[in-house]
Amino acid sequence: MFKLATIIVSLLSRHPCQATELLTEATLQAETLQDFQYLRYGVDVSFPMHHHMPDDIKTSDCGRNDRLKEFALDRLDYYKNHFLKGCRDAFGEESCRRSEDERIEMSKRQPATMKNMTKGLGFHKMKLPPELFARILEFWHQNQHQASQEGWPAGSTYLNHWESMPWALPVDNITLLGGGYELTQLIWDGLLQIISEWTGQELQHASMYGIRIYRTNAVLATHVDRNPLISSAIINVAQDIVEPWPLEVIGHDGFAYNVTMEPGDLVLYESHSILHGRPFPLQGKFMANLFVHFEPISPDAKLHDLPIYKQPMKPSKNFICVNH
Repeated sequence: MFKLATIIVSLLSRHPCQATELLTEATLQAETLQDFQYLRYGVDVSFPMHHHMPDDIKTSDCGRNDRLKEFALDRLDYYKNHFLKGCRDAFGEESCRRSEDERIEMSKRQPATMKNMTKGLGFHKMKLPPELFARILEFWHQNQHQASQEGWPAGSTYLNHWESMPWALPVDNITLLGGGYELTQLIWDGLLQIISEWTGQELQHASMYGIRIYRTNAVLATHVDRNPLISSAIINVAQDIVEPWPLEVIGHDGFAYNVTMEPGDLVLYESHSILHGRPFPLQGKFMANLFVHFEPISPDAKLHDLPIYKQPMKPSKNFICVNH
C-alpha cells in the first residue's frame, strides 16, 4: 500500500488530479522530510466523495504526473478490492451499494445547500484547555477497559466495521467512574465558548458522542454530518499508533487537507459542509476520540424560518461543492 508519509500534508487542488508540487528545499529541510513529495488533490482522489470511482478517471485525469497517478490508482485499488469487497463479502452487494449511493449523494448535495458559518477553510486545529483535557484523560484512564463494541447496521459503509469494529466509552454513563452529568456538562461548557468564539454564533447543544475507540485498520469513509450537527469538535483523547492517522477534510476552497492529531488536540470543523473522514487504514492499536456538536441558533428566528445554517438560494462558487 502507498506509504502514508507521502500524503500526510495534502495541499490543494480545484481539479482532483492537478500536478504535484514539491515544497521548497528550505521547508523540506526544516521538516526533515527531504525525501517526500506532497500531493495536491481535491475530491474523489483519496476516496469517493462526489462520484463513484470508475477505473478510467484516475488513469486519464492523473496521467500527467506519475507520482499522483500512482497514488490515485493505489487508492482506487484499495477502495474497490479491499473496502468495498470486504463489505460485499460480509453483507452482499445490494446493501453496500445502497449505503455508498446514499453517502456519496449526500456528500455532493448537502454542502452546496448549507451556509458557511466561519470565514476561511471551515476548520481549525488547536489545543484543548489543559484543565478540561486533564478531566477527560482521567476518565479515560479510569474506564478504558470498560469500553464496549458499537453496533452498526448491516451494509453501512460509513466505517469498515466488518473489518474493524469501533468501541465506545460514553462520558455520560453514570455507571462509569467519573462519568455522568458533571463531566458531560464540563465538556459542553468548555467547548461552547471555544466554538462560539470561532463561529461568531450563538449555539445550542446538538450531540455528544464518545469516547469512540477506532482500532487497527479502521477506515472512516469521507462524509458530511446530518443536520443539525453543524459546528463541531473532535478531541483526541489517547492513541497508540505507528504512523499518523490523519483526518482528511475538504476545505471550503474545495481542496484536501490531512490534519494529524495527538492527545490533547482539538479540531473544530463545520461538519455539515466540510467533507471529512479518515480514508487511510489506521496503522497501530487504537485512536480514541470524543465528538461534540453544536447547532447555531438565531434569537430572532420565527417558527417557519429556515435554520440560519441553511442556504435558500442555488449553490454558488463560495461553497465547497466543486464540479469536475
